[in-house]
Amino acid sequence: MGFFNEFLSKNKSNIKLVYKDDSKKSDEGGSEKSQSTDGQTDEKKLTEKDFVECYDERGQKIFISRDEMKNTVLPEQFKNHWNTADALYNDILLALKDEFNDEALDAAKHLVHIDENKERGYTTLAAAYLAKDLYGEAEKTLNEYIKLFGKTGIILTNLARVHYSIGERERALELIWESLCMDPNQEATLQWWIILNSEAEDKKQYLDLLKKITAINGSWLPQLYLARYYLEQRDLESAKPVYEYVLSTAADELPVLYIISGDLGNNGYIDEIIDIAAPLYDVDKHDVMAGLNILHAYIQTRNYIEGQMLVNKMMKLGRPDVRAVLLKLSEDFEIIKKSDSKNSNTNEKIEYELVVTDKPIWYYGLKSPEWLLPKDLKKENIGFLSFADLTDKTEKVTELQLEDETGRMTRSIPLMLQEVLLFKFNAESKLLVPIVKDIGPAVTKAEYSSTQLADAARTNDLDLLVTGCITANQDGYGVKVILFESGSQSVRSYETKLSGTENNDDFVESINNITDEIAKAINIEAAEPNYYNTPSGDIAFNYLSALGQSLMQSLVDNRFVKFENLWGERNILNCYLSLALSAPENPVLKIMLVSGLAKSKSYGSEVYKEFREQTVKLLSDEQSENDPIKLLVPFVYYLYDMKKEFIAVMDSNSKLN
Repeated sequence: MGFFNEFLSKNKSNIKLVYKDDSKKSDEGGSEKSQSTDGQTDEKKLTEKDFVECYDERGQKIFISRDEMKNTVLPEQFKNHWNTADALYNDILLALKDEFNDEALDAAKHLVHIDENKERGYTTLAAAYLAKDLYGEAEKTLNEYIKLFGKTGIILTNLARVHYSIGERERALELIWESLCMDPNQEATLQWWIILNSEAEDKKQYLDLLKKITAINGSWLPQLYLARYYLEQRDLESAKPVYEYVLSTAADELPVLYIISGDLGNNGYIDEIIDIAAPLYDVDKHDVMAGLNILHAYIQTRNYIEGQMLVNKMMKLGRPDVRAVLLKLSEDFEIIKKSDSKNSNTNEKIEYELVVTDKPIWYYGLKSPEWLLPKDLKKENIGFLSFADLTDKTEKVTELQLEDETGRMTRSIPLMLQEVLLFKFNAESKLLVPIVKDIGPAVTKAEYSSTQLADAARTNDLDLLVTGCITANQDGYGVKVILFESGSQSVRSYETKLSGTENNDDFVESINNITDEIAKAINIEAAEPNYYNTPSGDIAFNYLSALGQSLMQSLVDNRFVKFENLWGERNILNCYLSLALSAPENPVLKIMLVSGLAKSKSYGSEVYKEFREQTVKLLSDEQSENDPIKLLVPFVYYLYDMKKEFIAVMDSNSKLN
């Protein structure tokens, strides 16, 4: 349990157990870890006096004021878990970690009576006494346990902590050794024993101490420390037989693969992590931190296939504390995959196609929910053609371009114009997207000429063709929208700007104004207001990105593009979720999320399953009777095979088709 780590954290030797900054050990003991991300240390320095760091259900780091924690959060937690030993124990650990010692002591006094795990209950109470410097009470508690139940390694170690705290060093050493003889695999106890018995930088003495304790029956942790010593001396061959012994006797012990993978990584033996640790790693048995170390090894060896497979398995654990890290690693694997695929696609036969859609891109995948569309839709001979990208002009008019932000915007802007026109004027139109069969969308690199516009309008039987071009710059994009009227052969253009960092209210206003001009050109009237609202300026950029990603999912789902050419599916779905959470008042964002999850399931991915809990919670919140999300809830239950919930909501919802 490691309750004596308050001492150890100040005195332990500089022994690394992980090799990436993304992960570190918790001060709560050898088997309880927490995840840190870049910049965490500096952030905590600024906030830890007044705030407590926590993680929400999405794995995002949040801070709660100490006053709120003390007066509201902890009392509520203790009240809810007062008669549930496991939960109350965890609450006490967190309270001690954040130095809410008075509150922890009161709860620990209750835990010792209800906890069937008596060793845990007594040790927790002793730790709470020690946190308040009540050494006599702590010693009395531990001796009471010994009298009732006998000695254990953990109890003796904590008793040693009491004696060390009051200056009885020799007695503490005796108790530590007795503890290790009972259980030589207590990590913090082993480290403490080495610290108290060795002098700094004396390698021979350190090695002798390790060899002494490896002689204890049942030991495997001292052997791992011995292997670490060999690795630090660049002696891999001496470390290998030690690992073979430990893995043959203790491979399923929680910290074993974590320590092995961390030590190998810290000393530069990346391939050996994959050879030794990866084949044995089981997400349901072993430390999640071992999995993270293995993932970092896959990153360094550019093995994105095995890496993504492991990410998929680890995401199913539902650990909020590592979710953000796993999403980042998943994105890193996609970048590697994308980089390695740049040349492979150029060798494939290029076959162009024109994909045509007539509904909002987030409508697809939802089993034709007509109730999401405006009533009295009218088909209009209007077409929206993918924009040209003028950022880097080339001699090639049209080229294959791997999915990126700029290419995505050439399709997202017409997608947004199309859906605004649909809901604002009940006008159904066509979206025209040129693609390279199996590979992905094609991007035009030169502005369309009048002749090209006329040909495109005639070929697709359009009265009005809407297209344009974009140019990337340091602030975002310059956008030019072009309207071509077939009858008069006239061309009109409108210019606006899309920021990648600032509020885009002006851009959204331009989109609305341009759709008004489109309506005037073909003489159609505005429709009655409905649930759809043009996305606000603060989310417009991310919304456009999501539209382009939803289009790519649809291309994969309908077999126009191979699944292997869909980049970053997990982060795509997380993008939808983040958008929906950022603007809960906008139902379209929730619809887009469900559409993306449905497409994911349809084309055979497993990633959609990782978003079940958050999606169900998001959509199950109370909705008004007219909210389209209320009608979408049964589909979510169907999507996740939640039969009982599906039947219940179907019975109660008479509006379902």
